[in-house]
Amino acid sequence: MSTMTVSLRNVPGTQAAMGWADGHTLVIDRAPGKAGGMGLGFNGGQMIALSIGGCFCNDVRYMAEAMQVDLDEIAVDVSIELEGKPMLVTSATLSVRVTSPGPVELSTSNPARNQAGISSIIGASQFGSFSPRTQLLYVPTLEESSIVYRQPPRYQTGEPFTGSVSQPSTDGQSSVRAIDPFTGVVRWEHKFTERNEWHRVGGILSVAGDLIFVGNETTFYALDARTGAELWRFNTGGRIAAAPITYMVGGKQYVAIAAGRALIAFALDDAR
Repeated sequence: MSTMTVSLRNVPGTQAAMGWADGHTLVIDRAPGKAGGMGLGFNGGQMIALSIGGCFCNDVRYMAEAMQVDLDEIAVDVSIELEGKPMLVTSATLSVRVTSPGPVELSTSNPARNQAGISSIIGASQFGSFSPRTQLLYVPTLEESSIVYRQPPRYQTGEPFTGSVSQPSTDGQSSVRAIDPFTGVVRWEHKFTERNEWHRVGGILSVAGDLIFVGNETTFYALDARTGAELWRFNTGGRIAAAPITYMVGGKQYVAIAAGRALIAFALDDAR
């Protein structure tokens, strides 16, 4: 685990702030007329867009170095959309142009240039769930990388196949994170112990009994909504990519999940 620290201090005579880390500085401010802002530096939305674009530029450089490819220019434009109060980013669009000083050799004779790990085109998030009881947003996540090939692709019967452009690695780690939507702080994280070779993670259902239901690989889980502790599990026999649903029949509550080609419903015994 790496730890990085940045510092921010008020700029004397203004309501702007100066941030710095490792000798690099920038100024942060609001737009003129907004909460005392004078437009002296980047506003919050611009900082988010810069972070997205900056991380993308660095990732391109990392991948080029791993593939031993020389780059001449990287041009990235980032547009973000914000909505709500407080303002939240709802989408981001990147326009990218990358050039090389010469032709890129696609030969596979050099093993070091055959593949490179990058941020995954699959790893991300499924449908989450907000609980008004706990005031937490429950998000299923999948952290994994992809492998970009410059040689004939590998094909395995019965497994996802995306051709020679990109294939998922085998280091996927799926989990459920409980996030405070008002601060962005992760209150707890439940990491699933089984290795995720399905490259999917199911959606989440939260219910009033302070429970959350989620599927990972072929296992259906019930977790404590306040702590993330595992309370119950069931092997469905089929891989899960869907979100659970809940409904009432005859005064009894059911929870159902689609697993493989089956739809399985659960309910508590009458005695319980």
